[in-house]
Amino acid sequence: MPPKRRPNHISLAMVIIATGFEMSSSCDFCASNKRTCYLSEHSKNCSECVRAKRSCSFSSPPTDRELNSFLRDFNKIERERKSALEEAVEAQARAAQAQAKAIRLERQAEFLRKRGGLLLRRGTEALESENSPEQSESVPLVGESGATSPSSGFLNPEVFSTSFWESIAAENPSTPPEHSASAQ
Repeated sequence: MPPKRRPNHISLAMVIIATGFEMSSSCDFCASNKRTCYLSEHSKNCSECVRAKRSCSFSSPPTDRELNSFLRDFNKIERERKSALEEAVEAQARAAQAQAKAIRLERQAEFLRKRGGLLLRRGTEALESENSPEQSESVPLVGESGATSPSSGFLNPEVFSTSFWESIAAENPSTPPEHSASAQ
């Protein structure tokens, strides 16, 4: 024996409930039976009227309470939608700011890596010139006499001169203007 088929009108009513929306004011049949009235965009009848094989009718005009309920629900949804849109715009702005900051910091880090490499190279060149074979003296440590002389590597004032910054600008033409010698 084949399985019992569900009557077509009951299946249709279930589809209306699944894809439809709850009405703020019920039809006459749903109001008299105190049922929830679901309506779909694709159906003229609500789910309960389809299930009962009736035509859906709204003979009584909506009450003030029903109209106020509808307006309250509609306004609430509209406020929430606007709020969600504002939050999305603010989040996009924060993301753009964070991305710009990350790019700026990456450029600054690259500049500092190049500067550090140049400082290291100049410092090691100064040490090599001090430790050349014709000069057998040891390099004085910080705090010893002569440690702050102009030829003592990183403490050399030449490193911080204007010519130093001009050489940086010449080696790195993509350096932002605030770091070049012309900005001083």
